[in-house]
Amino acid sequence: MTVPESTTDTIAAIATPRGVGGLSVLRISGPKSLDITRKSTTYPHSFEPYKATFTHFRDPETRENLDEVVVTYFQGPKSYTGEDVVEISCHGGYYVTKRLLRVIISHGARMADPGEFTKRAFLNGRIDLTQAEAVADLIDAQTATSHRLAYQQVEGRLKDTVAEIRQHLIDTVSILELELDFAEDEISKTPYSQVRTRIETVRKNCEQLVESYNQGRLYREGILATIVGRPNAGKSSILNALLKEDRALVSEVPGTTRDTIEEAISHQGVEIRLVDTAGLRQSTDKIESMGISKAEDFIDQADVILHVVDVTDDSDSDSGFSSNGKPVITIFNKIDLLEEAQSRHQSDGNNHALYTSATEMTGISDIGDFIIETVMGNSGESESTETAAITKERHREALRSTIESLDRALESTARGMSSEFIVVDLRAALDSLGLLSGETTTDDILNNIFENFCIGK
Repeated sequence: MTVPESTTDTIAAIATPRGVGGLSVLRISGPKSLDITRKSTTYPHSFEPYKATFTHFRDPETRENLDEVVVTYFQGPKSYTGEDVVEISCHGGYYVTKRLLRVIISHGARMADPGEFTKRAFLNGRIDLTQAEAVADLIDAQTATSHRLAYQQVEGRLKDTVAEIRQHLIDTVSILELELDFAEDEISKTPYSQVRTRIETVRKNCEQLVESYNQGRLYREGILATIVGRPNAGKSSILNALLKEDRALVSEVPGTTRDTIEEAISHQGVEIRLVDTAGLRQSTDKIESMGISKAEDFIDQADVILHVVDVTDDSDSDSGFSSNGKPVITIFNKIDLLEEAQSRHQSDGNNHALYTSATEMTGISDIGDFIIETVMGNSGESESTETAAITKERHREALRSTIESLDRALESTARGMSSEFIVVDLRAALDSLGLLSGETTTDDILNNIFENFCIGK
């Protein structure tokens, strides 16, 4: 891959979040990194690679010292970006950090774009595209499991798995192309049965990665659980009980919740994103109707629907919503108010039912287990993340395209077609795998990935 000309300049950014803190970090990457640092500090000697150096940062015009800083120089190519990189630790605070950054830019650097440091690491061959994407996931991780999955991907578990699949495919293509090159010589050709076995093995490995997508996505993004039900069924009370705090307003007046309330909990290493919605009913109130419409939108997006039913209301057997094929957990709430209602509903044979009292916290602790079991088919963290998993739709589409090409190649072998046709499809499969790892990619793909990064990473 040819590195674009735009990576030959020097970039800089604040790498820590905006606000007051003990320390802030500024990052510089590019050929002028060291020269800019020398001009910006009072240190009289050369900065040694991979060694932290205490010095003062000064204003180039007034020559006054602006702050005490610690400079760490990472010499390329053994740096995060593969270029010369300097990280400057200064005192935390908005003013001092911004002023130091202005000095750095005045000496010849430019402001980095979002994710540009990681993009340069990819373009310079330090990491592949799956590792680059995992950097953002690692920063955004909210649970132990999502952190573990992201870190494994940063370390290269998915990269290594894809590389192994790719190598098997390259070996198969090499065998067939070698035979084509020496077709006129008397060499023994590899039987198509062996070629099929090789392709089927690659296809199986690709299929396993595709099947890992659902769990990989849920570990990364969390489970979206939409809470629905009629007004006053206890939806907001269930949300508050799960959060263990009074997040949603609870009232005996029907229709109190008019907008969605979104919060998240961590359960068994998995993030569960809870959305409390407006009560489902026919309403002439314009604002309430808008809330009901938003509730229907979240039903469409949900991984699982928590249907809260008031056991004291005999008319509440149906809240008039369509699950659109999404799994539904029915939560029969307020069992503390009507004991006979509990026994009445326990005999309905519903395998996806829970019986709760939000006010007494009865059955609340089981809701998280039920959500994970219903959506993921396991108990979350007990399912090991030791094997590679894909976490993004982009990964899945690349693998599906790979499998389609492999299927065409298998069909060609079954029909006894010439090796030229098989090689064409196998090379198409290699191109699709390359889109996953970044071996083959486009500017649009790269821009779409890195524009969602924070500046300074």
